[in-house]
Amino acid sequence: MMQKPTSAALLVGSPKGPNSTSNSLGTFLLEKLQEKGIATQKTYLCQNLGSEEKKANLLRLVDKSDLIILAFPLYVDCLHTTAIETLELIAEHEKGKRQKSTKIFAAIANSGFPEAIHNSKALEVCRLFAKQVGFEWAGGLAMGGGGMISGQPLTEMGGQVRNQTKALAIAAEALANGEPIPDSAIVSMSKLGFPKLIYTWMGNRNWKQQAKKNISVKEMYNQPCKEMHS
Repeated sequence: MMQKPTSAALLVGSPKGPNSTSNSLGTFLLEKLQEKGIATQKTYLCQNLGSEEKKANLLRLVDKSDLIILAFPLYVDCLHTTAIETLELIAEHEKGKRQKSTKIFAAIANSGFPEAIHNSKALEVCRLFAKQVGFEWAGGLAMGGGGMISGQPLTEMGGQVRNQTKALAIAAEALANGEPIPDSAIVSMSKLGFPKLIYTWMGNRNWKQQAKKNISVKEMYNQPCKEMHS
């Protein structure tokens, strides 16, 4: 069993910062941890790597937190470059310490694809990071269809995110007790709150609207690679 944390830090790894799905999911988890008496802080990684002073502040936050939570969006099956750079920065920082860390590390991944399984490789990167730096890996939550949240507070979205709020509440209970994220939370997090067909239809409609706005509807159906090999 891991040590029960008294403090937690949320690292939001989305370039959208406060207006991101990553922030919405992570913030809900922090609120549930606060209800368990855990002191929490949050920082946006896109604002913390611009100078040595900002990097030092980020590392100080990591040093004083028992539980580190990284919330991030999927970019081509992996983490955004800002999140990767942060993990590298923390790894280098931890390497210089004499005493082994007892910190807990957990992750929340979301992607625009309706299937949560696309996040598996990115979460494996997080697990290997924890192993490398000596953090206790508490597990990761993966969500598909992240585009439906887009920075909205989960508390205002009702049934659309009922599975995600349930998963995060279960995860908070476990993490607060020094336990890894249960399978029940992982399963619940992966479930869309409405039919996959509707999410796909909405996504396709959004692409067409953007194409129409940029006067490029016809170009959407171009197949340059197919033409090259015909």
